[in-house]
Formats: sequence, structure tokens, C-alpha cells
Amino acid sequence: MKYIGSVVLALCALYGCAHNGTMPQEEQLRIMKAVETSRRAAAESFTLYQGICQRELPAATNARDDGGTHLSMQGAVNVALNNLGQEIVCSVDIDNAVIEAIWADHRVYTLQEYKLAEAERRRRMALAEADAAQIQGGNHGAFVLAAKRSITHDFKDPDSVLYRDVFISNRTTPTLCGEINAKNSYGGYVGYKRFFYNRVVSGVDRSEIPENRASYSKLESVYCRDKVLDLPQ
Repeated sequence: MKYIGSVVLALCALYGCAHNGTMPQEEQLRIMKAVETSRRAAAESFTLYQGICQRELPAATNARDDGGTHLSMQGAVNVALNNLGQEIVCSVDIDNAVIEAIWADHRVYTLQEYKLAEAERRRRMALAEADAAQIQGGNHGAFVLAAKRSITHDFKDPDSVLYRDVFISNRTTPTLCGEINAKNSYGGYVGYKRFFYNRVVSGVDRSEIPENRASYSKLESVYCRDKVLDLPQ
């Protein structure tokens, strides 16, 4: 109670108090107006930085203040955006009014790096759309061949790879899912591991590496949950 009383006395000393220890109404209104003015100024500043981001990324929408959730850049405003379905954060240097970093796909890019990565992502998405059209037309052979070549391109003996429980999933981004068994350097099979492949992302389950386990499982659950077609083994 002594602490609360001292705070009240301090406020009274600064702003003046009525006889009952409350702040005068005029002073309350003045403080509220000052807070509102500050809020408006911050909103106007954010609009400025949002504009800088959207000039460089004109397809980006749904701008909002990201604070320091994904990027902790000193002297910067972080603008969260949705860029063609991808959640990104555009960090603008306050002093120079230029974009100093882009956060996307759990990594940080320079603006130029992100534009190159985004161009590649669009190229892959276009290929995925072409795959979807072919598969819907009953032709999945070219997609399956491309998937198997990509998954096994760095294997010791790609021609000896065994597959099982293979299927095509995801109508929007066609994905080859299943299990794969490959030979090691001694010529012995290492055992079946889950895999998935599409034009955007691919992977083989390496659960023996803890840091890979969660990321693989998350992606597999997204791309392999909507079975479209079972394939002969």
C-alpha cells in the first residue's frame, strides 16, 4: 500500500490531483490525446515502410506489423506480407528507407536473393501445374519418371533402387510418395525409408538425424495426405 501511495503522490506531483487523489479530467484527456497522436504517427510510418516493401514486391498483400517475431533487425520496421501464397517478412531500414532483409521459408535473404529464389519458386509452381494437368488427363508416366530420377540422382546405384507403397498425392502440387530402399557403398540394401517428391520440394526421411525428423514429417504430412492414385510397384 505504501508503494501505491507513493506512485499516486508522484503522479500528483507531476500532473496535479484533485482533493480525492485522482488525476484531473483535463490532464487525463491530454494524455489520451498524446497517446492517440503517437499511435497515428506510428500507423502513418508503418504505411510508409509497407509501401517500400510493396513497390519491390507488388504482388504481396495483407501487410501487417510483424514486430520482432521473425526478424530482430536493429533500427528497422518489419512488415509481414503474403506474397503469392508465401508468408514473408520485409525488413526496412528506418534511416535509409531501404529493404535490408527478407525472411521466408525459415531463412533470411537479401532482397536480390529473395527475388531470385521467388523466380525459381514460380518456375517450379508452373511445372507443378503442368504435372497436375497431365495427371488429370491420365498421363502420369513422365511425372513419375522425373520424380524417381530426382530422388535417386545422388544414390550409389540408382538402377537398383526398390520402391513400395508408392502413390501420387495432392491434386494441386502432384507429389510422389512412398518408400524407397537403396544400396550402400558395400552393395547391401540399407532398408526402406519414406520419401516424397514434387516440383517444389522433396525429401527422404532421415529420422536418424533428429533435426531432420520434424521438418520431414511436417512436409510429408502436407503433401502426402491426399492420395490421388496408387501406382504399381
